[in-house]
Amino acid sequence: MGAALAGTPETCDTILLGRVTFTEWAGYWPTVANGEDAGFAQWIDKSPKHVVSSTLDSVDDWSNSTLLKGDPAAAVKELKAVEGKDLTVAGSPTLVRSPLEQDLLDELVLLIHPVVASEGRKKPFADDARLKKLEPVSAQPTSSGVIIAAHRSVCWSGTGRFPDRIMTLVGRSQGASSSGGEVYRRPPVRQSARS
Repeated sequence: MGAALAGTPETCDTILLGRVTFTEWAGYWPTVANGEDAGFAQWIDKSPKHVVSSTLDSVDDWSNSTLLKGDPAAAVKELKAVEGKDLTVAGSPTLVRSPLEQDLLDELVLLIHPVVASEGRKKPFADDARLKKLEPVSAQPTSSGVIIAAHRSVCWSGTGRFPDRIMTLVGRSQGASSSGGEVYRRPPVRQSARS
């Protein structure tokens, strides 16, 4: 599965996290210095991380982290307006709901794990969520049995115009039956801006 997701550092330069994912990851990724995850750990440590939380007071314990309070959809709108590579949301199914409801989602990437989850797992979508049409982009099985399924939001894909910047959620699963990801596009990086 790691090989299938290895392209994330090349295509994404900004990470949006919820409180739970941030807390879990801040305790792990900064400690990884060797092994097959060292490259990803270095990338995620150096990348800007925006943490949406109404309960955290600080995110200073992990470098390049910024605390965002308030509406997640407003945060996504602001981040999408900035030039750069794609945005990614990792884990954080609760964080995804508001941007999804406001048609800010460009692509949803679900990691479907071959397990049956018991009670106590958060559902990625509320029972009363409005119907959201998606069209399949790809489905890739991994050697561990996980299926990585990407879908585009029909709200923009039928227009023939690809969004400027994409935000993707690469899900984490700890016994859940699926986890997901969203992709939001931002304006492309202009060569003169990065020269």
